[in-house]
Amino acid sequence: MTVVSPALDLRAAYEHAEASRIAVAAELVTVRTMLRRERARRAHPILTAGLLDLVIGESDDDYATRAASLADAILSAQA
Repeated sequence: MTVVSPALDLRAAYEHAEASRIAVAAELVTVRTMLRRERARRAHPILTAGLLDLVIGESDDDYATRAASLADAILSAQA
């Protein structure tokens, strides 16, 4: 029978918790990106998935503003 010290158990638990935290944070980034894209697509139907790939924003508001600017530019170019 192998004896594991409590310190090693604690370290393993910490590493597992840290890995889980990182995985959850990465998933959150993915979900937020999907929500930003979906809100922009609904607000500006002219923006296709390919055009939304061109939109970059640091915050939700920044992303929405840039998506609106792109949609306005496309609509004015079509006029």
